[in-house]
Order: sequence, then structure tokens, then C-alpha cells
Amino acid sequence: MKANKVRKLSGRTPNTGNRRESKNMHSKTACLLAAFAVLIFALFLSANFGNIANAAEGTDDVEYKYYTTITVEKGDTLWDLAIEYYSEKYYDSVSDYVDEVKTINGLKSDTIHEGAKLVIVYFSQEYK
Repeated sequence: MKANKVRKLSGRTPNTGNRRESKNMHSKTACLLAAFAVLIFALFLSANFGNIANAAEGTDDVEYKYYTTITVEKGDTLWDLAIEYYSEKYYDSVSDYVDEVKTINGLKSDTIHEGAKLVIVYFSQEYK
């Protein structure tokens, strides 16, 4: 007769510890992902509400770009006209404005003459 061999276990179910560790890791990972998603969502909302608030506040600051024709009067210079019409909001300097006026009017120099017609750029909050 053959004797039945009994295999003795160490009192612990195989792989039980690994399953618990795995579940804990999955729980921690899920919690971290959820926290990260909530953070991203909160940042998204704050950015969008900030833009909406800025848009609502900034409606009075909207300016439209227009062109008008003026007649050069005695003593006018291109630079005097530029200082009168240019906007710091849209040009880095008076020189940039002068360059645009020269380009629009096909001028090669800053010299203008009494009676000449010039197209001038100006900005207004009024929508025309």
C-alpha cells in the first residue's frame, strides 16, 4: 500500500498577501487619479470663469479701428498728427504709427504739405 503523502502548508493561503497588496495599490492609484482629475477640473473652471469675468468687465474698453481723411493745414507735421491720433494701446511708439500712416498714404518721407489729403487711423469705442 502506498502511503498518502500530505503536503503541509505553512498555515497561509497562497498569494493572499499579494492580492491584498495589489488591491491597496489599485485603491491608492484610483484615489490619486481622482484627486488629479478634480484638480484639473478646478483649474479649468477657474480659468474659464476668469475669462468670462474679464470679458464682461472689458466690454467698455473695446475700441474699433477706423480710417478718416484729413486735409493737412499750415504748420501740420506728420509727427504732430501722429501724436494727436495714435493710441498707446495699439502701437508701441509714435514712430510705429507714423510708419503705418506713411504706408497707407504711399509716403516715402515724413514731409507733408498744406492742402494734402491724408488717410489717418484712429480708434473709437463707438461702433459705426
